Amino acid sequence: MTTACALSRGYSFAGAPPSARPAVHRGITLLWKEAAVIAIVLGLLTTGRYAEAFVMGGLIVWACLGTHRALQSLSLSVIVVMANQDVTGEQSGVGLLKWLLVCVALARVLADSRDQPPTRPAWAVWFGLFFVIALGLVFFENRNPLLSVMKLVTFSAGALAALIGMRNQRYPPQYWLNWFTTVYAVVLALSVPLIFVPSGSLVAYLAVELFRRPRTVIFPLTGLAAYCLFLSGCRTAFMAAGTALVAAIACLVIFRQNRRKIPGNRYLALLLCAAAALIGSVVILRGASLGEDLLNFLVKSQWDLSAPVFSNTGVGASRVSQVNQLVNSIADHPVFGIGFGLGPADADQVIELDEVTGLPTGAPSEQGFLPLAVLVQVGMVGAAVLLVMVLVLVYPVAKCGDPTILALLLAALLVNFGEMVFFAIGGLGIQMWLLVGLCHEAGCRSRQEPART
Repeated sequence: MTTACALSRGYSFAGAPPSARPAVHRGITLLWKEAAVIAIVLGLLTTGRYAEAFVMGGLIVWACLGTHRALQSLSLSVIVVMANQDVTGEQSGVGLLKWLLVCVALARVLADSRDQPPTRPAWAVWFGLFFVIALGLVFFENRNPLLSVMKLVTFSAGALAALIGMRNQRYPPQYWLNWFTTVYAVVLALSVPLIFVPSGSLVAYLAVELFRRPRTVIFPLTGLAAYCLFLSGCRTAFMAAGTALVAAIACLVIFRQNRRKIPGNRYLALLLCAAAALIGSVVILRGASLGEDLLNFLVKSQWDLSAPVFSNTGVGASRVSQVNQLVNSIADHPVFGIGFGLGPADADQVIELDEVTGLPTGAPSEQGFLPLAVLVQVGMVGAAVLLVMVLVLVYPVAKCGDPTILALLLAALLVNFGEMVFFAIGGLGIQMWLLVGLCHEAGCRSRQEPART
């Protein structure tokens, strides 16, 4: 009998000494010690004006102690940056610290090169080529070269820290799946941030895991994550999670090794009863307001459901102006774009300055649709190389065929088709790259597993 792909059997770690390998169990396991630390970190965010800066400083120190701690710090930095200010109060001093954390994390990951596989990853050449091309395009029709270079450097540092760090042989992909599940279990339980975009990936992953390898903790966590995602009103994350689930179900049917893992009729009946009980509980709790909540989720309380979808008053109106700006900018600069990290040519871009040093710390530009946003920034030349790099990252996961990892990867990537976070390393982007690195490494390791009889 051949070995099933993905994470259900663990991995071999020839490059790491036995004492350095963490105990990783099959399936989802909450990391209770880490959960306690995460809860303390979230509590600290509410203690004062400089609480976020204090926590970020602690994460920088923690990142210096090893690759896996650097990756932990990067994932927790998203919670710090995206924390709801209605809960934490107005914060100061975080701007430069988040970029310092990215640089420290990359340095720590590179310093632990002895724990990396000896072979060069397939994506490295395409990543390097994209960096060189994007850097070269800075000198073509770029209205702010310095800002473009700074954004390119910080993006590259964050993405490389995530992709290279996940190759570390001391900590297998299953550990990181448990880590991210634990982080968002604590976040959802304490409800500190109100931005649940990363939960779209969590919902998709947990739903497939619940179907394949049922555990007691998964069902309530899946229901809570899905309900909070609904309360957030983030239609993009729902779209990403739903599409990922459809692809994962297709994967279960197409790949022969996955068909044997579909649970029996008794468990499916129990799962349906539990889902019905959960839905019934929501209906009872929300009562008469549930219909209004659903309508508000669809129309965002301001659009006309009867109007054409992409009209000025339709459900898709929030993206119409963005798409028009992107298309106009592409028409004016189709080949080389306008510069990495810059907004459309006719859109204003506000540069955020650190209040202490006066140095630029960010220049957000909302570009909701990934393919158009990439064409705007780096043109057809850079977009072609970036597309190949993404395909190289996705290929091992598709080849492996594990539905849980496929669902997680697709949900992380598809968010970019409504909420462009691909280059946003200072925010949700670093979370996406950590998940992409995790899924890519899981796919690569599963392909290296020898067949067993």
